[in-house]
Amino acid sequence: GEAAGAALEPAPAATVALALLHLRSGSAYVAASLAPPANLSELTEARPDLLGLRVTARALVLWDDVRPDPDWVAAQVPRELEALYQDLPRQQRILMGREEKAERDEWPPAGPFKARAAG
Repeated sequence: GEAAGAALEPAPAATVALALLHLRSGSAYVAASLAPPANLSELTEARPDLLGLRVTARALVLWDDVRPDPDWVAAQVPRELEALYQDLPRQQRILMGREEKAERDEWPPAGPFKARAAG
């Protein structure tokens, strides 16, 4: 339980240090170590703030690969989490605020990236 979850999450300062040490290096090895957990059990045990930090740190390492478009954002979402979202009934996704219009059905929401990609 808790001990296993603690082993999955490095200290926030260590994550930032690793990202800054390898800033824009494009190191696949470091990027893989910073990737969010791929399976659902590890995802549910991970702290959301540390997941966000790991995604940000990974983007700093792979800086030249970051793109301001919805496809890049979607690629950062673990596949199991995306599959769970897609399995939700459409009405529940609308209530969660993930769809602003009934005809739009995209994951993850592009948000500010749409404006940048169009401009």
